[in-house]
Amino acid sequence: MTLKVVTYHALEAGPKLLILGAVHGNEKCGTKALNRLITLLDDGTLTLAKGQLTVIPICNPRAYEKDVRFIERNLNRHLYPKSHPVNYEDFLDPILCTHLGQADYLLDLHSYASLGGPFIFLGGQDSAETNFGRALGIQYFIQGWQNAYQNTNNRQESFNQHLESMGTTEYARAKGAKAVTLECGHHHNAAAPRIGLVAAIKALDGLSMLEIDPTLETIPGFAPEDPDPIYVKSTLAPNRPSASQICIQMCKVYYKTQEGSFNKTWKHLDTVEKGEPLATFQDGSALLADRKGFMILPKESSDVGAEWSYLGEQLDFPCSNTS
Repeated sequence: MTLKVVTYHALEAGPKLLILGAVHGNEKCGTKALNRLITLLDDGTLTLAKGQLTVIPICNPRAYEKDVRFIERNLNRHLYPKSHPVNYEDFLDPILCTHLGQADYLLDLHSYASLGGPFIFLGGQDSAETNFGRALGIQYFIQGWQNAYQNTNNRQESFNQHLESMGTTEYARAKGAKAVTLECGHHHNAAAPRIGLVAAIKALDGLSMLEIDPTLETIPGFAPEDPDPIYVKSTLAPNRPSASQICIQMCKVYYKTQEGSFNKTWKHLDTVEKGEPLATFQDGSALLADRKGFMILPKESSDVGAEWSYLGEQLDFPCSNTS
C-alpha cells in the first residue's frame, strides 16, 4: 500500500503549505475536500501563483480502507521517525515527518464523534499561527489542550508524555512551521468536506499563493450544493480577523470515573453555568461544572476511566493581530 503525495510548485518563490487528510482513517471529510482541491488545481479553476502546495489526501491508507481510526497506533500520537519501527503506523511516520519538516504552514483536516460544528485547535502564543488560523473563516477556536491535562492531574508533562502527545501539528511546530488542526464537524456531517475545502482555499489565498479572480464567489459541482458561497474574496485588511470569532481556553478534563450518563444530550460548544449538573454517576452522585464555560467534545459512549468531556472558557485570542 502506498501513500499518495501531490505537490504543486509555482514558478515564483513563496510559502510552503502542507494540507493533510485522513490522519485518522474514519475521518473522510479531509480526503473528499483535498481530492476536490486537486481537481480544481488540475482543471485550472484554481492556479498556484507562488510557493509550494503539498497535499496528502489519505495519510493512513490502511485505516482509511478499513474505515477505522487507526490500525495499530494512533497516527496523531507518538509521531516521529522510529529507529526500529514496529507498528504499521510507525512505517508512515518518516514519510509524513519529511513533509511536515519541510512545511512553512500546515493545515490538518479532521472530524470528530461528538455532535457539533467546526472549530480550530490553536497551539499557543504565536501571532503568525493565530492569524493563519483566523484567516480560514471558522468561528470557534480552542487552545490549551495540554494545559488542561496538567491542571486536571496537577502534574507537569514528562518527556514520555511529550512524545505521546506529538502529532502532526506538534511535529511541524517543532520544525518551525505555523500549524493548525481544523475539525470540520461530526464524522458524518454532509457539509464537512465543503468546510475543509473552503478552509484550504482560504489558506492558499491568505498566504497570497493563488492567482484568482476577486469576483469569484462560487465553485460549482461540489456536493452538497447550497446557496452559500464556497469562496468569497475577503474585504478585510490583510491579516485582520473577524470580530465574531471566539477563542476558548481548555481548562478541565472530566473523566468517566464510574458508570453513568449525561444529564442531557450535550453538543460540542454548548454553554454551561457554574454548578450546573453535567452527568449523573451510577451511585447517584453528580458531575458538576466547576465554572461557567463551554462543553468541549462530550462523548456519552466513553469507557469508564477515559475522558468523558472537557470544559473551556472564553478568553482573548493569543497574540492576534486585530488591527
